Amino acid sequence: MLVCVCDPQFDPPANDNAARRPPPFGLALGFAFAVLAQTLASGILPLAGAALARDPHYATVPFAAMLVGAALASFPASFLGDAFGRRTGFALGASLGVGGGALLAVGLLQMQFAWVCLGALWLGMAQGFSFFYRHEAAATAGRPVAAAAGVLTGGLLAAFAGPLLAMGAEWLFSPVFLVGSAVLAALAHTLSLAVAVLMAPDAAPRFREKATLPLTAIAVPTLCGALAWLGMSLLMAQAPLALLGCGIGEGAVFGFIA
Repeated sequence: MLVCVCDPQFDPPANDNAARRPPPFGLALGFAFAVLAQTLASGILPLAGAALARDPHYATVPFAAMLVGAALASFPASFLGDAFGRRTGFALGASLGVGGGALLAVGLLQMQFAWVCLGALWLGMAQGFSFFYRHEAAATAGRPVAAAAGVLTGGLLAAFAGPLLAMGAEWLFSPVFLVGSAVLAALAHTLSLAVAVLMAPDAAPRFREKATLPLTAIAVPTLCGALAWLGMSLLMAQAPLALLGCGIGEGAVFGFIA
């Protein structure tokens, strides 16, 4: 889809999708680092918004920016993966996450609300790319369900490890709150970038072509997923602030989010 808009006098862009299976551990590891960064960002952004927004009504804008970034990047991530290869797509997404985490940390240090929102947008875009780790595992494995479950397990373990790592990062950067977690999110995406370059999938999908399905076959699951995503987002946007209001310590917020 992207090749057709290129100048015909140039060769089509290289696609690194070779005919070999991706390493399952590499997919799980890359997804785990991405989920770790997502868990940290989900805890940081509502608290950062409440601390830096001039109007309390704008406290959830950074978290909303992350969701917008994920939505904006999902479709381009799919096209880029097909046109230029999975390794390229995952590396680009992780690079956005590195920049987003770094910009978020600087915004917190400088107390710049706009920088925090921009960093959140980039982190969300990285999240949009990382969604395709589990899809890639299912599309290129002989046992799609088992492969996808393995990748999701890596993400689950990373989510539960996130609070402990966040506590250590906050201790290193104390007394500046949240900066350590933002730096840790950038580091997680840096490791995800390394995985994408060294271990990311380079395999052609194993699915055979089938008959065209009706629109409802896509519309219904998409609607269900959108409603579930909306419900989760509404809860997570207010959860950190609600936890603080109930007397939960700032360091424990990441554990509840995970």
